[in-house]
Amino acid sequence: MKPSISVKPAWSATLGDWVGCAAWSPDGSTVAVGSLAGEAIVLDARTGAVTAKLAEHPLGVSCLAWSPAGLLGSGGHDGVVRLARVRSSEAPVTLASVPFGRWIAGLAWSPTDPLLAVAAGRSLCALDAEGAAVANWEDLPSTVTAVSWSVGGKVSTLGAACYGGVWWYRPQEPEAPPRHLAYKGSMLTLDVAPNGRWAASGCQDGSVHIWRLWSGDDLTMSGYPSKVEHVAFQDSSEWMAVGNGPEVTVWDFRGKGPGGRAPKVLSGHEGTITALAYQHRGPLLATGDDAGRILLWDPTKSKRPIQAGVSPMGGASLTWSPDDCSLLVGGAAGQVLCLQVAS
Repeated sequence: MKPSISVKPAWSATLGDWVGCAAWSPDGSTVAVGSLAGEAIVLDARTGAVTAKLAEHPLGVSCLAWSPAGLLGSGGHDGVVRLARVRSSEAPVTLASVPFGRWIAGLAWSPTDPLLAVAAGRSLCALDAEGAAVANWEDLPSTVTAVSWSVGGKVSTLGAACYGGVWWYRPQEPEAPPRHLAYKGSMLTLDVAPNGRWAASGCQDGSVHIWRLWSGDDLTMSGYPSKVEHVAFQDSSEWMAVGNGPEVTVWDFRGKGPGGRAPKVLSGHEGTITALAYQHRGPLLATGDDAGRILLWDPTKSKRPIQAGVSPMGGASLTWSPDDCSLLVGGAAGQVLCLQVAS
């Protein structure tokens, strides 16, 4: 029996171009979205009304990230990172505008410290909440394509993916040599399992490379038909989804991990998958493709999508609300659609 899921459009909005990034505020009351045209706006999560317009990023907004304390970081193809305080009852206040001179490829807030990781060209930087550089590492082997934090005990380490593997740094000890997890290839993504045991990177050569963070041991899942740009761990850390071509593969990380195990293959898309996202605490996986289909799955129970009547539109970005009750879809033609999801 398929799970009973209700999906209803809550509201929609329109930006001028491709909506490639979106981020919910920690309290779920607002959502920030950015477009390839450079618009960066904040919407009321209940109605979709525009509550604030932030300074634009000429050439396009590349990434958005909220801190646990509610600060919003935005990065753009203009090479600038901005920090803003955004509250629903007040006009946004820009706290800092930091020029890097290179395309901002990724932003990520530390879950334990008020630090924002910035990937800009071949450099990795950690900014504090006022925009001051706490640590800066230059001249990585190639352009940094993704950043992620890993928490061990009370200390967070910062990972940067690029050609040759992943380098892990400690902002508290910026002069300490990094830990290098090597791989002979170009890393395109970086995701860390919530339990801190695993790190996964999609690669240019059509593979996914996995490391056991406690030992550095690694393994490769190869054979994908094209470069792998979409990888995500489930909240339980027991499953990891990979989107490539029209199919989703879900790998089993229970026990000793995926080595020697065949993945579940989820088929239902007609076009190439452009986005995927797990719920924060629930089992549902959302996927979108360039043919305009958005599908919901519960891979722990079925290899078939849940037929939930989701309205077709291009899924350039997919983002779950903090309470997992709403899914925000950013479209390739500039649409923003909020879907209410209830089981």
